[in-house]
Amino acid sequence: MTKKHWLIVLIAVLLALSVVALLLVFLLPKNDKPIILTVSCQNVVVDINECAPIDVAVNMPTATLVFAVEDTSIAQIENGQIRGLAVGKTKLTVTATFKDQTVSAEATITVREKNFDFVLLPSQHCQSSGLTLYYSSPASFTYRLYDENGNVIVNASNPTISVTEGISYSLEFGQIVLNAQSDGYITLEFVQYSYKVTIRLVYSEGIID
Repeated sequence: MTKKHWLIVLIAVLLALSVVALLLVFLLPKNDKPIILTVSCQNVVVDINECAPIDVAVNMPTATLVFAVEDTSIAQIENGQIRGLAVGKTKLTVTATFKDQTVSAEATITVREKNFDFVLLPSQHCQSSGLTLYYSSPASFTYRLYDENGNVIVNASNPTISVTEGISYSLEFGQIVLNAQSDGYITLEFVQYSYKVTIRLVYSEGIID
């Protein structure tokens, strides 16, 4: 075999090896490192009768997320958010699923009272100091209820009223009129806001505006 023939054979062998190498690259399974699914969730603080978003981080955007609240008397899932139902704390569990992987994360839900500001406004035959009302009968007073931004809540004009024994009252022209001559307490409950305030009543003769 001449030198020329050997050269042709060598080139053919090299070409064949190149083809085999390319086939191995494309046909052999790739040894990629598998993606490990992870999920995390931040604690949630929400007011009663309000909703707050759930802050979840998951490394696979197409993963399926399932939310569960441990005590549904305190909070519940509503349209992908947390709604506060009663003051207290409970556990939120977030479960993420992607292909054959399932992982979970936990967070704490804290439900709190709304931050209202109640202002007592004496009208006739009474004086106030904080939530204590000094009065002589008949006395009348009203109030203002403000939200956390300092805005008057105008639709809080009809609270549920309860009094201790010996205290009588009536509602006249938007005011609460006390028709008693004894010490006690009067409680105003704004059911729609889950807010309640108790006013101490101290009877004293001869209080004049």
